[in-house]
Amino acid sequence: MSLLFPVGSFISNVVVALFYFVIPFSLMSYGEQTVSSGLPPMIFTNILVVVSCASLLLLKGKTCRLQLLRLLLAIASLAVAPISEARESNRRQWQSILALVVALIMYAIMYTLCKKRSCCMTMLTYNALPYCVEWVALTTVGWLYKHLRWNDFPPD
Repeated sequence: MSLLFPVGSFISNVVVALFYFVIPFSLMSYGEQTVSSGLPPMIFTNILVVVSCASLLLLKGKTCRLQLLRLLLAIASLAVAPISEARESNRRQWQSILALVVALIMYAIMYTLCKKRSCCMTMLTYNALPYCVEWVALTTVGWLYKHLRWNDFPPD
């Protein structure tokens, strides 16, 4: 198996890097700024529930009533934390909670679509290479936006 995406799939690599890593992790970073520190990890521990829902909807998987009941119960329990956090929050916190939920959903949908389209590719291809693209993109944007200079970092 090749480490790289198949020949002619540069667009797929860019789409995976953007919608599986760059945008969700940027939304997570934004969302973590104004909500309590325990909420983002609590939301993202339910990634398997959201991936299961996405798989059920996008891959048309067969399921029984008990599995559906478990998914609905998990989604309801997942919704409790953001709703209770939102009661005590302002508009900025609502935006942060929404950013975290959108990141979670985007990540789950992309994961499901990647599994659907390319079973023959290694997880390293889907994880390491897009992470590299994400790192370059976010570092470049951060460097340009924040106007960082080497002198700003303290010597150790």
